[in-house]
Amino acid sequence: MPAAPGSPHSPGSPSKARGLKVKAVIKFGDRTSTLTIPCGDGKRTVRWLGVVAAQRFVLDGAAKGKVRSRERGHTMSKAQILPRNVSTSSEAFAHPDALVKDICVDGDEVFVELDSKVVMDAAMRPIRSNWQVVAFQRNNEDGRRRALADEFSKREQKKSEALMREATARGLVEDAKGDKMRNLIHPQLLQTQHLGLAVEQQWGEMDRNGLMGRWIRQGKDQERVKRCLAKHYLQLCELFKFYGASVGMADQHLVEFVEFSAFARDAGVYGGARSPIDHALLTECFAEACEIPVTNVVEAHMALPQFLSAVIWLAEVVKHSGHTGSHQREELQALTETANRQRSLAMRRAVGGAGVGEKLERFLHEEIDSCVHKRATQLIGLVAKQHLGEQRVLARFWERHHELRAIYATYAAEAADWDPRDCTTHRLSFANFQLLVEDSGLLESSGPKDELTRREVRRAFAGARTEVDHESDHPLQPKKAPQPKKKPSSLDGRGSMGSRGSKKSRGSLTKASSGRRSRDEPPVDDSEMLSYAEFCEAVLRLAMLKWEDAGHALDDSVSKVRDAIAQICQRCTNAASPTKRGRK
Repeated sequence: MPAAPGSPHSPGSPSKARGLKVKAVIKFGDRTSTLTIPCGDGKRTVRWLGVVAAQRFVLDGAAKGKVRSRERGHTMSKAQILPRNVSTSSEAFAHPDALVKDICVDGDEVFVELDSKVVMDAAMRPIRSNWQVVAFQRNNEDGRRRALADEFSKREQKKSEALMREATARGLVEDAKGDKMRNLIHPQLLQTQHLGLAVEQQWGEMDRNGLMGRWIRQGKDQERVKRCLAKHYLQLCELFKFYGASVGMADQHLVEFVEFSAFARDAGVYGGARSPIDHALLTECFAEACEIPVTNVVEAHMALPQFLSAVIWLAEVVKHSGHTGSHQREELQALTETANRQRSLAMRRAVGGAGVGEKLERFLHEEIDSCVHKRATQLIGLVAKQHLGEQRVLARFWERHHELRAIYATYAAEAADWDPRDCTTHRLSFANFQLLVEDSGLLESSGPKDELTRREVRRAFAGARTEVDHESDHPLQPKKAPQPKKKPSSLDGRGSMGSRGSKKSRGSLTKASSGRRSRDEPPVDDSEMLSYAEFCEAVLRLAMLKWEDAGHALDDSVSKVRDAIAQICQRCTNAASPTKRGRK
């Protein structure tokens, strides 16, 4: 008859249950031996395990050698060998009072180091290890406390060293990935060494008709203005792109008067009761910078050179007096009347614009910095440029590079034999970029903390379009802005400004998403498209705009761009080409 459950003879009874056994790897000097030690239910202490392992080592004769006659009576079989330390694969110091079942499971290895010799101190007292002090000096509480503190310090140091080695190894892998991606999109990365030449090229456009010479007649002051513009060039370019893409289509090259007014309002110089600039003065500023009549301001727009000229104009007028508040308002109030305004501007030019460089520096440090701070969560261009050059961000792109490049080729409607190494040719239009964003689901939101608006999509597209012409001899040769057709009666032809024809399709993105153009409309210019390198920056900008954070920490950008890339690759990998959807 079978035994009743729970009886002493049943298969699951404690007497028949298999006890815990550990493999004790015992080290004695240069010799190592492995013994299997039964530990019963594992409720014995680690101290007990160390002592038993030492005794078994002696009894099994592993510590015996050839005994000389003078050493008889002092053989290892008759001596007591103490364990010096007990450790596991995960713990370098197994606490002597811990239970065996808490540090290992059945079949695990436990490492037991035995004292092969006794080291004495100056007082001829044996020097004990930290483990021996804790295990055997039960009445020495101070010594036990010091030993445990020393072991804790050693363990933390080893952890720190291990983490450092791991970080170094991980950094080497990240660097290798980042370098590969850097080689592909290097023209898109931040290049500060050529900013001086970039400002010189912009200055040539600004002074094409001698405007800067009339405004700033002193050569030293002109050089100071140039240095100031070079120092803040990237910031000013980002402001220009930001406000240029605020309304309608994503055209970074052109800013209309409405957008320029928004910039002046954010800078605190226009639109308020105590603002030094009124509508008449702002109109005059726009007209002078674009070298057009005041009557044509509403239909005109400015490119980057004219925007920089307008910033100089604002700095010269706003900082014209040393007063602030009501005194400045009173002094500039005379400029609101047409006659007085013309007289004041003529007087300003007559004195040669002395001190314009100093005024511009003050204006950039006060008003422009205030504007940047006001739009901190959205004005992420300079930070995005800096983060794009970081190895960890580049590594995230390289990990999904082949998928991203294939997705770019699909939405850019590239030929079937597209070159995966081609990262600088401009092929992705704004309409198809918007289609990609819609397909990726990045516009979807679960709350205010992960919201991405269509206006931010325009700004990401506009901001990513670099000022670099990749086919030029110099890496900072500005791209040519698209030249819209001029209306015969709109402008007097003195500047490079055109009519609003290039922006008449401004409005909602949905209207522009079809990407279709009329027969009379010119084809899309390269400067209105994204290369793959620019597309990567646009993805980073989308991630930073979707998950907004005023701090813009690098660690946050790494995780944000990783999530954005994963979402794009997940939802857009098998998408149909825009040409198959009836889009261009």
